[in-house]
Amino acid sequence: MKKYICCVVAAMLFLANACALSSADRYDNFINDLDAVTRLQTGLRQMEEGEMTPYVRADMETLVQDLSILQTDDAEILKINGAFIDTACLLQESMDAAASAEQKAARSLYEKAEKCFAMGYESFFALLTGGGRVNG
Repeated sequence: MKKYICCVVAAMLFLANACALSSADRYDNFINDLDAVTRLQTGLRQMEEGEMTPYVRADMETLVQDLSILQTDDAEILKINGAFIDTACLLQESMDAAASAEQKAARSLYEKAEKCFAMGYESFFALLTGGGRVNG
């Protein structure tokens, strides 16, 4: 009987460990719960078309706060999250420059935001697809 119980406990521990989410999976859930990618894409699209609406600008402020609560020791995830935060901040700065009739500065900030988002998104996608990462 003891042998049977030990086998059941060992199997349950193995199963529980096998089902544990990796840090990449937890970050994917975090980003999806916030709908962060779509929110950033909306801000980028609006700035590309000329100017963000006040609602989307406020959403960028909220998104920065939302993304800032992430707690992880994973350097790769911190880098990706930082790129998404930087994108939202650059979009806010771009809108401020556009509102001050500084079109050249607004365009430059928008282009930086676009590059920052692309880097973060590519790294995020690579993280989710394995991207050469050995431990999850």
